[in-house]
Amino acid sequence: MKNLIYVLWGILFTCHLQVAGLSPDSTSIYNSFDLNTDPLTGRRFFGTFKISTLQVLFSEAPFTFELFLKENLSMQLQAGIIFPLESDSFLEQFFRSAGAKSTASPSGILLYRNSPTNNHGMSFKFELRKYISTFYYAPQLMYKYCIYNEADFPVLIEGRVMRQTESKQSKIFGLGMMLGRQTYFLKQATDWYIGGGFRARQITAKVIKIEDPSSHSNEVYPDKKENSLGFYPFFNFGFRLGLVL
Repeated sequence: MKNLIYVLWGILFTCHLQVAGLSPDSTSIYNSFDLNTDPLTGRRFFGTFKISTLQVLFSEAPFTFELFLKENLSMQLQAGIIFPLESDSFLEQFFRSAGAKSTASPSGILLYRNSPTNNHGMSFKFELRKYISTFYYAPQLMYKYCIYNEADFPVLIEGRVMRQTESKQSKIFGLGMMLGRQTYFLKQATDWYIGGGFRARQITAKVIKIEDPSSHSNEVYPDKKENSLGFYPFFNFGFRLGLVL
């Protein structure tokens, strides 16, 4: 799956580079901005298909479809595949340094549960965009579902370091405002964006087993669940490459 994502990213990026040496002022068919119509052929545009290239580096591959509703107004839907990073990647090691591989403190478990790099899952975003020339603002709704299964953590119980095995389910809801600039060159779209807002995260962790690493005979199977609910601000930035449809 990850190899396919990188291939798609490479194709779009290569197409973008192929026309980079041309002068947009002299060759672009989009010098006069119009979301709906090709100024040369008069053909009405339907929308754009885009890939968020930078997000692949952060263990998520979002695919975006933007539908033009009327002049200067569009609706954008995004679906993303969430995948865990390789265990030796820089970001995974960064989060593990404060999480699963850190000291035997409760904060280590909580930080690792919140980490974006160790999950499988899906994400969805919805935007209603209002354009002013090539610039836009867009309120955004988002939902994300993440899981991991049977991860091990060092925990401190009654003064002893024990190993806890657990599985996690996480549901995240968010509301934000995005600002950006979308430009066109030939049949390509480049979408730069920045934004922020607030999210609510509900986590259910099922503790499967607790054991003493020095003696496997002291295993406990509590079969309990730990629930948490948190609110936090978020900040997003990046760019998408795509094709006009």
